[in-house]
Amino acid sequence: MNLTLLHFFILSDVLLIVYSINIETLLLKEILVTRDYNKYIRKPTVNKSEPIEVEIEIAPYTVHSLDMKNQILITSVGIKMSWTDEFLTWNKSTYGETNKISVPISKIWNPDVILTNYADKSNIFEDNDKLVNIYSNGLVERHDIIKVKTYCFVDSTRYPFETETCTLNFAAQHLDNKEQMLSIRLPDHFLNLYKSNGEWHISKPDKIKTYTTIENVNGRNFSVVILHIEMDRRQTYYVWKFLVPTITMTMINIVTFFIPVTSGAKVPLSTFVLFVLTGITELFNESLPSSSDKISYFGRLLWWLLGISGLVLIVNVIITVIFKCGTCERLCSIWNCKTEENNTNKDGNTTQTKGHIRSSGNCPTSSSAKKGGMQKKQGCKPLKEIPTKEGIATTSLTDVKVDIQGIEPHTPKEQSSSQDNESMLAYVKKLKLYNLIYFLRYKRFDGKIFAILQ
Repeated sequence: MNLTLLHFFILSDVLLIVYSINIETLLLKEILVTRDYNKYIRKPTVNKSEPIEVEIEIAPYTVHSLDMKNQILITSVGIKMSWTDEFLTWNKSTYGETNKISVPISKIWNPDVILTNYADKSNIFEDNDKLVNIYSNGLVERHDIIKVKTYCFVDSTRYPFETETCTLNFAAQHLDNKEQMLSIRLPDHFLNLYKSNGEWHISKPDKIKTYTTIENVNGRNFSVVILHIEMDRRQTYYVWKFLVPTITMTMINIVTFFIPVTSGAKVPLSTFVLFVLTGITELFNESLPSSSDKISYFGRLLWWLLGISGLVLIVNVIITVIFKCGTCERLCSIWNCKTEENNTNKDGNTTQTKGHIRSSGNCPTSSSAKKGGMQKKQGCKPLKEIPTKEGIATTSLTDVKVDIQGIEPHTPKEQSSSQDNESMLAYVKKLKLYNLIYFLRYKRFDGKIFAILQ
């Protein structure tokens, strides 16, 4: 008994399916063949004076990428397009309460809708084998999930910490607004359908908007619908890629001024910073569109830091060269000599020729300053010129000692008039010795000392 009932129910289901298929086949034959349906008409409306209304319900699913250099946006969207075909209606009670059937889109009239700001292809609804739903009241619905490429003109002023605005523009190609009107809307809770990627995200529902407009092309008005998307760039990746290395190199640039010259690391470290900033700037510029007429604020900062880094390298090279040549200590010594000379002339104790500093015309070098140790404290005094019997200005032994040794020895204020011959002989020997040392040091003899020896 149970087996018989089972066979009965199975047979009933099979008959019902066969009946339904036969009903749909008869219905399709009725509305497409018997009625002599023409899918090439301008618009499937009885009243030709009224435009057909096509509604586009669009839901953005995700943003795959935004190519900043080529300015191409790749997105996936879900689109439901619906319109009413007045020639595809039937009485559902006549056909076993059949309210909906599915037919290939290639067998019925299609709306005139294209994507106008396309980067790949304009006709995104080209699948002729796509099945559409037709209802008994003539309503036709087409569902598509499409990956589209569109042009998006980016604003690189705040890159890489910016918000970009992109659009998807749909318009008619042949039917003007008197024959076809387009409308667009977002589905309920559309943000729940959106999946953000690792680079771009949409934070609020008001970031996605839709609006309708009319565009005039060659004197004809066409209906246009636009999907407006505002996307915020995720900043974590770019902070670690650009901002952190830039701050680090800037700090190292400052540190190079505090590194001793003797360490030999000032110039190499400044060169390293210059190369790193050059690489960061080049990497940053490669990601920007070459045709952009707006310069990024961060890009300007990189160029400024690159120029400052070059100046820092030049300054460190100059400092190193000055230190290696001893120029700094020579200049300091000459400055001390001039200062001491001016102070002495003001006191009226010494008469000095203009521009004369020492008998040699030079202040102590860096080696003598290091060896003496006391020169920094005592400075240097202008040499005393004493007349000889021939009227030649000469240099005293005391001042020659100062010039050679870098240390002013302790001398009495006045030379005793009762100095014996031995002291004079020792004086001359010492003068000859100092003149020899002077030659070994300055590679020339001092004529004033020769005058004393004569």
